[in-house]
Amino acid sequence: MWATALRELKYHPARYVATLLAVAISVGFMAAASILTATESHAMSMQKAAPYTAADMVFTPPSRPADQAAATAAPTVAEVTEAIAQVPGVANVEPLLQTSTVITRDAKTEFSNLTALPSSDFRTVTLKEGAFPEPGQILLNSALMKNLGVSIGSTVKVDGEEVTVSGVSNDPTSLMLGNPAYLNLQWYEDTWGEPFVYSAHWLVRLAPDADSAAVTEAIDAATSQLGLVGSTQTEADFFAGAANSFTNGIDSFKYLLWVFAGVALVVGLITIANTFTILLTGRQRQIGLIRAIGATGKQVRHSIWAEGIILGLIGSLLGVGLACGLSALLGLFTGSIRFGLSVPLRDTVIAIALGVIVTFIACVAPARRATRIPPIEALQPAASAVVTRQVSIARAVICGLFIAAGVAGSILALTVMTSSALVTAIASAMCLAIGVLFGARLFVPGLLRGLAAVVKHWGPAANVATKNVVRDPRRAAATATALMLAVGLIVTLQVGSASIERTLTDKIETEFPIDLTLEPT
Repeated sequence: MWATALRELKYHPARYVATLLAVAISVGFMAAASILTATESHAMSMQKAAPYTAADMVFTPPSRPADQAAATAAPTVAEVTEAIAQVPGVANVEPLLQTSTVITRDAKTEFSNLTALPSSDFRTVTLKEGAFPEPGQILLNSALMKNLGVSIGSTVKVDGEEVTVSGVSNDPTSLMLGNPAYLNLQWYEDTWGEPFVYSAHWLVRLAPDADSAAVTEAIDAATSQLGLVGSTQTEADFFAGAANSFTNGIDSFKYLLWVFAGVALVVGLITIANTFTILLTGRQRQIGLIRAIGATGKQVRHSIWAEGIILGLIGSLLGVGLACGLSALLGLFTGSIRFGLSVPLRDTVIAIALGVIVTFIACVAPARRATRIPPIEALQPAASAVVTRQVSIARAVICGLFIAAGVAGSILALTVMTSSALVTAIASAMCLAIGVLFGARLFVPGLLRGLAAVVKHWGPAANVATKNVVRDPRRAAATATALMLAVGLIVTLQVGSASIERTLTDKIETEFPIDLTLEPT
């Protein structure tokens, strides 16, 4: 069976192009959801962690206390810096001050992650052009320079303070976190006052012979005496712990994409099944000849299943390649490709396995139908009316149950607003899609005959076309189903995005019934 399947693929590759595309698109959607989010997560982690990589240790203060009196009595940043500097084994220590802000230039506005430029011992940013910022100056990356329309020597405003652009950094662009910018540390403190101790981190450089465990305990003890019970970690431990909080939103986005990947999987299953139906219908005479010379229906069926497994594996690998290419292109747009393409092994293997399984499941029923016809009958142009009638009755019952379940689930999701309403709505939508698409053979031939009765009077060419369409209802229904899938998926995405936008707009208008806002400059 494997030899026969490989010969079919070798000598008739053009037959399987549509199936390979269907598998590649389905698996590519699933793999792209994981690869894209993993790449963005890695880029966010690396970008966020960049200012900490020059330190041996990082001291993190606790969260701001709920008690206002305790917050007021907290030590200053300078006091904490001095206490850590006195710890034996600490060669250098410096606070890292960061904030999210808006940079403006005339009518242009850009969101940025603003950092008070560390000293040379802890500085990780490098220059592309210009110089590091002096008091009253700012260092921007190339994306901020382009988006704000400025050059070195131009002025921009940061929280109402006018500063001059001193240079361009080599930091990569980012759409997820905001592009980085740097101000002079002393000017940062002089302009905005004493920084809030709970919003800072302390970068620590150890002496060559220092014991990291002993230094960690000593720093925690020294800061505790100031009433600041935080945690001291090595740079690697701090990065590993902070990466989850940095990328939590991206990981949530991955699970949302997996919902659409599930829809794509169902769509792919139906598309592959229809493609195999068309493929095996065209091979009906070949299958009849193979059966006539002695091959059993089981042997032919297993050979077709082997074709499905091989096609599923090849299409899945093509889908992963497609996902990598798409993620790389999006990474170029977001700037995350600067940190490399991340391909999660577990998710990728799951996507490939699902692609193979779905392809195999999709070819089971067409293979059974194709090998159930007697050899002599398979050599005839069309299947008997008895077989077609039996298949139609079974299909009508099953598809009717799916449609009924989909309608009931949709009504339940719209009327009973519970935490599981979204899951119910998705499940009901899948049931409706399966019922309508697999039931296409029940209503598409009638629609085609009705349309043909009108179109055939438009001329000889139209008459020939209509007769060709209604000659084989099964093949016509399979082709129409493929078109329904393509158009339906596009319309679903458009309606879904428009509905989400309308829902969010109505929610904002309900919670914030205002016409104008006034903000001080």
